[in-house]
Amino acid sequence: MVDYAQLTNMDTSKLTRAAEESGSLAGALSTSAQDVQTASDIPAGMWAGRDSTAASDLMATQPPPLFVASDAFKRSQAVLEDLVTDLEAARRRLQDAHDLVAGTGLTIGPDGTVTTPVVNNPAEAQANERLAQQVRDVIDEAVRMANDADDKAKDQITATALLADENAIPDNRGDTPKDVKEWWDSLSDPEKQAFIDQHPEKIGNLDGIPPEDRHKANWKSLNDAIDAKRQEIEDIRNTPGYGGPGAADDRNKVEDLQKQLDAMQNLRGIVDDPKHPDRLLMGFDPEGDGKAIIATGNPDKADNVLTHVPGMGSELSTAGNELNRVDRMVSDANQLDPTKETVGVMWLDYDAPDGISNAGTTGYAEKGAPDLAQFQDGLRATHEGAPSHNTVVGHSYGSTVVGHSLKDHGMNTDDVVFAGSPGVGVDHVSGLNTNADVHATRAQHDIIGLVPDGNTRFHVPFTDITLSSHGLNPADPAFGAHSFESSPGDKGWFPGGRSIAAHSQYWDDGNPARDEIARIVTEND
Repeated sequence: MVDYAQLTNMDTSKLTRAAEESGSLAGALSTSAQDVQTASDIPAGMWAGRDSTAASDLMATQPPPLFVASDAFKRSQAVLEDLVTDLEAARRRLQDAHDLVAGTGLTIGPDGTVTTPVVNNPAEAQANERLAQQVRDVIDEAVRMANDADDKAKDQITATALLADENAIPDNRGDTPKDVKEWWDSLSDPEKQAFIDQHPEKIGNLDGIPPEDRHKANWKSLNDAIDAKRQEIEDIRNTPGYGGPGAADDRNKVEDLQKQLDAMQNLRGIVDDPKHPDRLLMGFDPEGDGKAIIATGNPDKADNVLTHVPGMGSELSTAGNELNRVDRMVSDANQLDPTKETVGVMWLDYDAPDGISNAGTTGYAEKGAPDLAQFQDGLRATHEGAPSHNTVVGHSYGSTVVGHSLKDHGMNTDDVVFAGSPGVGVDHVSGLNTNADVHATRAQHDIIGLVPDGNTRFHVPFTDITLSSHGLNPADPAFGAHSFESSPGDKGWFPGGRSIAAHSQYWDDGNPARDEIARIVTEND
């Protein structure tokens, strides 16, 4: 327990030196592990036979414990550095108290007691007492900050000493999100932190783990991935002959790696935007085009939860555009019903088709559908208090993913919205096998309107574009969903005045579709 006197006299330089020593030990252990690992790989012809194999096998068992110890010291270094930062912030806050009393006659005793001077003027005495109370509040806040930092560091240091068994983590295949939540709840705080530190890529993407804990894990994974990508680029650039005529393949590879790095750095900036401090990174995968799940707040505490599933061409580099659409829908809902909190989720946890030809197939939707259904189950499993009202919005090919998630996996949601859909895998709402209310809209000039109804293909005149359908337009009255109005969208030169622009204008200001989506999300439709 940190008190006023301890905070006043605290020397954080000792903690800084301890952090530096932990870092040095981590580096030394990692180097030793790498040296032993290299030595265990005995070159062919140098030594052969059973003795060679036995020696190599024995040496191969030595590096893993060294790497584990190195990681533990590395984590300890980070904990100590954070502790120093937090304690210095508490000391700066304490200095605010001393600045307040300077030249006023008020004094702060060695134990933090604030004393007012004896005066004969009642008004002056009252003013002094008000100032004294303000100073006491600042001191209490500073001490509380120090104790919070101390408690956090204690749990984290404890976690570094724990070995989180990867085999104990549920896999979301044989285990439901509810099972995952029960397992997570059975762990102590240090144990949870150990799993987050040691297996962030698994914890961060595990449905049934609460959003805030997923965020901690994914934030670590994202930063680790950025560091690893930078190192990979640097290693290739440092290869002898990199700048020469024979290194074109390496330079092309660096160009691709740089695009991936830029996308991850962009994602980090989106999540860590000071204008949106409540954002949570609920999912992250750096592979391929990249995947991400970003929430505008904590779904576990929200009354209404909106999940937006983007369509063709969506990838890590476009996450910001998709999240802007989510922000608009959330803002509309919270303005319509400020008595209930609405939180939105941008769910880009599937490999979206890159182009129109790929969007004509169902494979991308079929692969993403079970993950979307499981994510919705995870929202239910971790939600606090009364169940939230959940809505899933699918745009473009994202609606096809939603449709397959409903009909093939019984996705658990209260409302569904299809916007600019090429079809959802069925020709009538009854084929979705859901109790959710289904809504749909399609803009008059949306190019998706050139897609023929039914599972057929249509070649757009004067272009090399072939559009494919995934069933009857869900906004068609014959489909049986609740159809609602959208603005026509920009008129284009395609047949019927269709345009590509209109396909993405459902979230433009003044579009009545936004008003209807807000009513659906808040149960005011």
